[in-house]
Amino acid sequence: PQDGQRVLHNRFALEREQQHERQQQRRDRYGRQVVQEFLPEPGLAFGGDDPLFRGIRGGGLNPRQIQKVLEQTRHQLGLPSTVTPHAFRHSFATHLLNAGGDLRSIQELLGHSNLSTTQAYTAVDTARLLAVYQDTHPKAQ
Repeated sequence: PQDGQRVLHNRFALEREQQHERQQQRRDRYGRQVVQEFLPEPGLAFGGDDPLFRGIRGGGLNPRQIQKVLEQTRHQLGLPSTVTPHAFRHSFATHLLNAGGDLRSIQELLGHSNLSTTQAYTAVDTARLLAVYQDTHPKAQ
């Protein structure tokens, strides 16, 4: 009985992994398609390591340039000093998580090498955790 359960568990784990890989491939294809549609020149090649946002000389934007533009915009609009690129990044991760995104995907999108960094970064809200528990755990019903 235990060996049969182990085989069944391994089969389900493999199927889940394969399904996750297929979903990731679909997201990657979609992401590339969306980026291609928004590039300034039709047919301009975009590689995974190429900068998406470029400066006047064609190189990647320096993070300080983005901070400076956002700071100027923030002052023009009278927004608080808490409106920063880091706040946008944090909001991005939190919204993905609250919309059902899994931590592993968010980790990749943020470029974190360690999942614990992503967990601390996204500030998982208790209500969402409770809802997931009630929806998925067999003893929660």
